[in-house]
Amino acid sequence: MVWKLAKSSRDAAIDLAASELKKYLERIDPTVEVAILSVPGWTAELTDVLWLDVCPEVSALVKDPLYDDAIRIDVRGGRGGIYGANPRSVLLGAYRFLRELGCAWVRPGSNGEIIPARSLADIAVSLTEVPSCRHRAVCIEGAVSYDHVADMISWLPKIGMNGYFNQFNSPFTFYDRWYSHMENPLFEDERLSAAEIRGLRDQSIEEMKKRGLMYHAAGHGWTCEPFGIPGETWDTRTYDITDEQRAFMAEVNGKRDLWRGVPLNTNLCYSNPEVRGRIADAIAETCKNTPAIDFIQLWLADGTNNHCECAECVKKLPSDWYVQLLNEVDAKLTAEGLPQKVVFLIYVDLLWAPEREKFNNPDRFVLMFAPITRTYSASMADCEHFDEQNLPAYERNKLKFPRSVGENLAWLLKWQKVFPGDSFDFDYHYMWDHFKDPGYYTMAKILFRDMANLHKVSLNGMVSCQNQRVFFPNGLGMTAMAAALWDEHADFDSVADDYFDAAYGEDAPVAQEYLQKLSEAFDPPYLRGEKPWVDDAQALKFAGIQGILNEYAEIITENADDETLPENIRASWVYLEYHAELCALLARALYLKASGQREKALTVLEDVRAWARQNERDLAAVFDVFEFNRTIASVLKAE
Repeated sequence: MVWKLAKSSRDAAIDLAASELKKYLERIDPTVEVAILSVPGWTAELTDVLWLDVCPEVSALVKDPLYDDAIRIDVRGGRGGIYGANPRSVLLGAYRFLRELGCAWVRPGSNGEIIPARSLADIAVSLTEVPSCRHRAVCIEGAVSYDHVADMISWLPKIGMNGYFNQFNSPFTFYDRWYSHMENPLFEDERLSAAEIRGLRDQSIEEMKKRGLMYHAAGHGWTCEPFGIPGETWDTRTYDITDEQRAFMAEVNGKRDLWRGVPLNTNLCYSNPEVRGRIADAIAETCKNTPAIDFIQLWLADGTNNHCECAECVKKLPSDWYVQLLNEVDAKLTAEGLPQKVVFLIYVDLLWAPEREKFNNPDRFVLMFAPITRTYSASMADCEHFDEQNLPAYERNKLKFPRSVGENLAWLLKWQKVFPGDSFDFDYHYMWDHFKDPGYYTMAKILFRDMANLHKVSLNGMVSCQNQRVFFPNGLGMTAMAAALWDEHADFDSVADDYFDAAYGEDAPVAQEYLQKLSEAFDPPYLRGEKPWVDDAQALKFAGIQGILNEYAEIITENADDETLPENIRASWVYLEYHAELCALLARALYLKASGQREKALTVLEDVRAWARQNERDLAAVFDVFEFNRTIASVLKAE
């Protein structure tokens, strides 16, 4: 049986859609041979093909086909069509079709592929879908090799995501953490030069564009690099700062200098026109030199309570100076005919909305809401109401930031009255918080509910600021996030059931039950510091975790050792086996902490961190040891 895939476009994403369909269809049914035909265009004679193309009728389903996705699939046997609102959507449609045939991608990389064996002779798929949210992307964080990033970029469209964000002009710090192995002395130092890492960035951009993914760039760095100061890392280093550079820096407590020794955390004197001009020029130059950028992110410094106190800057809120800067950037890009959207950040001191400045050209901008101080014990769907009349007044460099989801959303509402345009959530579920729910189950449900309810708070998607290797024990949360961004009416339990069936096979219900129990027993609010650190009832709960591990140990080992299982399903059980070893150590440390034996807990912490380092070679694709060791140390050392 021959399937003919016909395409007239030379677009890379449609080319990839054809080659991916060929690869997977021939694996699903070896009796099928797939031929790829490049034709000038559709004609009435093309009746025995499966057509891959952008379709005006599908494009008409969305507000802006450049940014919004939509798919239509109508396939009977090997005939019909997979259509998209844009070339990227055609690729998304190809993967969506394959998922209808039973394919699943439960984690990045080849060992995450679950490909069924079945006949394709009588298949029939007909559907039209428009994703609930425009923005469905992941942002680089943690410690990464190029393979980790490339695998993530390859995986994203398979689960319906459509964008990727490289922080910084070059994401040096994230690659350097991996290649220097700064958290694991058991590896040899393989660090790369800054030029080599820029090369990896460029390769990653090629991989994004091959898939039509929307590319977000920069964010950090604008407050230092346009002034000749490197902005590559949050680590404290020695910098030779000139008097001219120092004059551009924020004056805090009567002094202009690097904020606690870190350029990325150093705000500037934004009332100074030269400061704003240099930033605008640098952004325009970056957009001109990198036309692949779809969204250029303009952030101020990291850190808090570090804004300029000079006589001019105090005349307006930081957010007013920020909007003035944004308008100047827009004017520069407009003058040079540059199309990139500019993303601005609602974050820490910038939660306080501007009182005087307005956006001159709102269509240029996208609001990014980054509630970094929020709790992940409650979702946006379930948060308490917070009356914005109770929000505190702005008090320069003496601010306290909200943990509750409700108060964070009250700040967002105030900004939305100033800027009602395009927007998305920039959240941190997989930055540190996933390590505080070792079962990954409760946090996956919170993440799903957040994404399913974004439109209730007038946000049009998510760029997830996260580690790339967040699949230990599994990828339920990432899959749930993608599912809710695609369809806000999706059901979490159905998504979870389907994920576990694909990842774990016949004994999926056992694995699902086990991880639900672990999530509950580890009590994530405790690990977040939202409960007393010393508590006998809590200690008893942690003491009971070993019983859960013992209860499921036999079936986990049986599946991990079962060579008759499909290789990638077996891999899911192998990861569970490793995971149980880590959970046993972690439960012991938390028991000691909760029972008031802090010093003993810190001794076991070293065992936890040592275990992570010793097993990193086997777990490198799924587990970010760099971020785990730092995060779990902060939990166990907290007083």
